[in-house]
Amino acid sequence: MPDADAKMPTPYWATVQCQPHRERVAERFLPQFSFEVYLPRYCFVHVMLQWRGAHLCPGVARVVRIGADEPVHVSDKVIEALRARERDGAIDLPNEKRGRKNPRVGDRVRIVSGPFVGHSGLCTQVSRQQIGVLLLMFKAQRQVQLHRDAVELA
Repeated sequence: MPDADAKMPTPYWATVQCQPHRERVAERFLPQFSFEVYLPRYCFVHVMLQWRGAHLCPGVARVVRIGADEPVHVSDKVIEALRARERDGAIDLPNEKRGRKNPRVGDRVRIVSGPFVGHSGLCTQVSRQQIGVLLLMFKAQRQVQLHRDAVELA
């Protein structure tokens, strides 16, 4: 007979690492294992009782854990903040330095520091730390890789 004083586990969010290019597969299968899924870029699952079933789902590589038996808990406030910044399925992460916003591929950008300062070009690539910019120099187009802080929207 169940103990009347037994406490139900407190629900929490955990992060799931998906197999490469299989985020949508995991997003489809995790609910079949009774997990609510939030997938703005990283995959978060809402754990109600037990987390172990998540790593068995197709598309899932592992549950991000501290040690062997405890998933990293992501607070509800973090998930709420991400949802509040979500625009068209992506998280809008503005760069607070000097009021600039993050350029996207296709944006006109101006270079504000480094050897190409003062030049403008077309943003061709965006990664976590670098921006690819197509410049017109010496009557030819050249692509350069710059640190994100060296570029602002034109």
